[in-house]
Amino acid sequence: MAARSKKSLKVFISYARSDDALARRLAERLRSEHFTPFLDVEDVAPGANLTLAAGKALEGADAVVVLLSKDSLRSPMSAAEWEYVLSAKKYEGRVLPVLTPGTPEKAVPWIWKRLHHVKPATTWGRTEARIVSALRDLQGAA
Repeated sequence: MAARSKKSLKVFISYARSDDALARRLAERLRSEHFTPFLDVEDVAPGANLTLAAGKALEGADAVVVLLSKDSLRSPMSAAEWEYVLSAKKYEGRVLPVLTPGTPEKAVPWIWKRLHHVKPATTWGRTEARIVSALRDLQGAA
């Protein structure tokens, strides 16, 4: 009997525009690891309602990776996404805050500190590996 394959975990990536390169690289890594990432710049057509598309993607996501950076911590769009994620029961234990390179832990608001977060490794590639590992744990728990 063949092993049953697991459903691909749908992962919403929340980030600030200034972190675009990190977010794109993470999305690429997640696809290579058989996850289904949502990244607005890749998955929303030009001219489409970004807020509506992001909302639909959040509703359909199995997990959320939050890239915490100096800019995302000041972004109104990020704040709206985070408010939804932190208040939605379906995301309990399914949100992965990630400190981006150069973001001091002391800059992270208390609301994020109450969640276990992925700390940056010596390289972004190693940080990505930590994210993948955490998502696999979530996938295995589903």
